[in-house]
Amino acid sequence: MIDERKEFQCCTEFPVYRAANKKDKAFLSCISMPMLLKMTGFSRVLTIVARGYLYKKEIPDVEYARRALCTWCSIPAEKEEEWQFDTCFSELHEEFPELVDEQGNGWLVRHVRNLIAFVRSSTDPVNGHIVSNMEAVADTFEAMWKKKVIQFQIPLFTESTRSDWLLLFDDVLADAQELGPLRSFRAEVSEQDAAYIQSLLPGNTNLSEAIEVIAYYNINRMEGTDWALYPSTAFEAYFGNTNLTHKYQKEFFQKFGQKADGHCGVSRYCIFENIAKRVKTIEN
Repeated sequence: MIDERKEFQCCTEFPVYRAANKKDKAFLSCISMPMLLKMTGFSRVLTIVARGYLYKKEIPDVEYARRALCTWCSIPAEKEEEWQFDTCFSELHEEFPELVDEQGNGWLVRHVRNLIAFVRSSTDPVNGHIVSNMEAVADTFEAMWKKKVIQFQIPLFTESTRSDWLLLFDDVLADAQELGPLRSFRAEVSEQDAAYIQSLLPGNTNLSEAIEVIAYYNINRMEGTDWALYPSTAFEAYFGNTNLTHKYQKEFFQKFGQKADGHCGVSRYCIFENIAKRVKTIEN
């Protein structure tokens, strides 16, 4: 999360599909099960991909980044209606061979198919909850993803669009331009400060996860405020679990700061100053 360049690699390179034990979820990479089941939380992933390609050339190229998004999302499917947007971008394979194959299968579609195949062939070391959920993903993902890829391409100011909150490529590209090139930070905490943070943690909250949440706040606090956006789904994918964002979230913020109520999957948070200053963030 605080190392965006590493995050970009996770979004564009396939992981090693293996699990050392039932707690090992590294094979999911940057994608969490809730993202696949509910089609939510893709804003950060798409923005990371867009930023990686937007600033890949000497001069920022928005259309190049848009094509990269299309190929990452690509899924072979015929149009049901003439007015619909294409969802298959096989013609861009030569430009983005790492993101889409010659048949039009984008990075995400191939990753999900790899996950399904891995889980089905390796049920023993994989968490049983993931095994059952992956069968639901196998049944629903591709049809749902096709609809999302069509939705992503809707122009920003289309009057006929009716939805509380649509994620569009236009929004992603605007965020990518505002955020700038990918950054890479590392967090440093003294033994004394680490012990203090550990003493406040509820339940079995992982210290490294708490430090990541605090460091992310320090880096991304909005200018002129004490708040930063709280990307809970991205944290879940990065940590490989929902312990901090669901199980211990209420207790965590009682000790560490404050989290505002979310709307349409978006919320914000702040960390108490006396805690935030204990985590130093250094740009690589």
